[in-house]
Amino acid sequence: MVFDLVPFSPNELPSQILLRHAEVLMLTCHKCGAQKPATDFPPYHGYRRPCRTCINAASRERYAKNDHRRARHIAIMANQRAAKLGHPPVDIYVVERMLREATHCEYCGCAETPENPFGLEHRQPLGRGGTQELSNLTVACQRCNFAKHTSSEAEYCMWLRGIAERFSLSPAEAGA
Repeated sequence: MVFDLVPFSPNELPSQILLRHAEVLMLTCHKCGAQKPATDFPPYHGYRRPCRTCINAASRERYAKNDHRRARHIAIMANQRAAKLGHPPVDIYVVERMLREATHCEYCGCAETPENPFGLEHRQPLGRGGTQELSNLTVACQRCNFAKHTSSEAEYCMWLRGIAERFSLSPAEAGA
């Protein structure tokens, strides 16, 4: 490894110095053991440092394990979106309790898994005249939440029934 002897200005941060030599300087992540360019590491000072990929993975893992934090985050995000549309906020602790006490998805009936977590769902979307009242809120799995998108509860349930009917037909019935 060859470094050019370029004088550094006193106002230059260590991360900026590393960026200048990123094509030459490779660092080893102490979590995954991979050698990566210095730009893949946050500007820590110290010998043992994880890469950004490992830091993000650890953060996602901590977030998924902490039901209270995840529920609070979902409630805050729902209130921020509602505030943009002029709706009053819903009590964060009520939404937290709804999410923590939910045992199954309101639409498909599946249980919560790490790959398909529960989220807050508006039966009638805010963008289509729905409100931020508790009677309009329900708990749905991530798949149903994304699939429902901006359709109303009745429209989505009709779509789900249509999908179920198509998959329940035998090949002979489908071809007839």
